[in-house]
Amino acid sequence: MAAAASSLPAWATSTGAVAAGAVVLGAAALYGARQWAAGGKNIHHPALTGKVALITGANTGIGLETAQELARLGARVIVAGRSADKVKAAVAKVQASASSGGGAEELIVDLSDRASVERAAAKVAETHSKLDLLVNNAGIMFTVGRDRTEGPDGFEEQFQTNVIGHVLLTEKLLPLLEKAGGSPRVINVASLAHESASPKMFEDLQSKDWKLPMTAYGNSKLGNMLHARALNARLVKKGSRVRAYSLHPGVVNTELVRNSPAFLTVFVWIGQLLLKSPWEGAQTSLHLCLAPDSELTPGAYYADCKEASYGGPAGLWTDERAETFLAATEAMARTGIPQDRI
Repeated sequence: MAAAASSLPAWATSTGAVAAGAVVLGAAALYGARQWAAGGKNIHHPALTGKVALITGANTGIGLETAQELARLGARVIVAGRSADKVKAAVAKVQASASSGGGAEELIVDLSDRASVERAAAKVAETHSKLDLLVNNAGIMFTVGRDRTEGPDGFEEQFQTNVIGHVLLTEKLLPLLEKAGGSPRVINVASLAHESASPKMFEDLQSKDWKLPMTAYGNSKLGNMLHARALNARLVKKGSRVRAYSLHPGVVNTELVRNSPAFLTVFVWIGQLLLKSPWEGAQTSLHLCLAPDSELTPGAYYADCKEASYGGPAGLWTDERAETFLAATEAMARTGIPQDRI
């Protein structure tokens, strides 16, 4: 065998070595890229027995992963979603993950329907005396090629579902959060897409100047962040123990990505290894749910389990503009009357 090997020409052995080396280097690079894409991981796992958490959009993706982990730690998790069948299936999964002290229950809510939000909040108030964690996780995203659509009250649909619905739900549930011990929290799942928000967002809240769906989506995600920032400032001012945060979960392989138009499918397929799994995408949500107060900055925006810098239109980041935004969206949520500018 040794003689046969030595009879191979030099180019064959050298090419083989180069190829093998390329494979090793490629695998190492791919592994490194995958680890980088995975991002930060939550390291806090306190017992949550006796705690109650409500998570919107908990029937799938990062919402479901968040719900399962909180239940595993002993929390009673209210799985909120629009589809009764999907919510029921998710409750079974969360219940299966729960420790002896944890559990799950369903809550049907359509965030694009004010009456549905009010009914859902009333049901929670009837069945629970407090709420420790509110994770405003649900969201919709329109991709390239989508036309502008309005929800039942005349709001741009992404704005109504992602912002108005959560503002109303938070307002209705705030009394229950105030009754919780420890450090009750409101956590808004936003996105790095807030950087695509329009500098004129406050002049076109309903995105009537529809050019790119991603701009309208970015407006809604910036809205989630402004909501958390202004709400937290109010809570601090009145001496409440409730705190509010917002976060970017990362680019996650969820239904939002999988429902991209056909011509983007190839790019999504190529990028699979660089997309976070739903479990990885849930890590920053879990960090904000579980980290001690001493490790968090109230009102701040987080990414990869660390405080991050705000992006997007800088002029919208003042405390005054955030409060103006929250006051206006609360008024819209209460009345159901859209405003185009504030």
